[in-house]
Amino acid sequence: MARVIQYQPYQISLPSEVYLDANFLIDVHLPTEKHLTACWFFHELKAKRVAVVTSPLAIDEALYKQWIIYYEIDHGPYSWKRDADKRVARDIFLSRRARYRDKLRNFCDSMEGLVSFIGYTVDALQIVKVATVNIQQYNLLPRDAFHLAILQAACISAIVTNDRHFDNPVIPSLDVYHY
Repeated sequence: MARVIQYQPYQISLPSEVYLDANFLIDVHLPTEKHLTACWFFHELKAKRVAVVTSPLAIDEALYKQWIIYYEIDHGPYSWKRDADKRVARDIFLSRRARYRDKLRNFCDSMEGLVSFIGYTVDALQIVKVATVNIQQYNLLPRDAFHLAILQAACISAIVTNDRHFDNPVIPSLDVYHY
């Protein structure tokens, strides 16, 4: 049964190992509404020597979301969707790709040495099969089902996320840390 834990600075017990979801990575690195809380939480994880891990899937999600955020800083709220629908966003993005590339490179550089990456040491087909079961059993979106399948394959039982889909009480043996 999933256990939901709300982060309170230095007031909760932490696991020895935790998976960082993409929304947490974004909030740590960008000036979002949850930025300060995410930074405090990340600092506490490191201070308490919690092994923090993530996957290429979470990094991919975080990078994509950052592209959108940077684009909307330049072009206004919701402009990514509006312009993407008109197929304009890609052309504008490519014309400014060096600027975005540098910001995204800074994100990747800041990740190096701070987190470990879960390698796909298990059969990729097995991850897909488990994710499919997770979709059916726990009513998760495909992306979340894959995160859970990766956690299960790596034997990690804790995730830091603000994604409420993981709050499902039916998910066995998962500690969900919200911040």
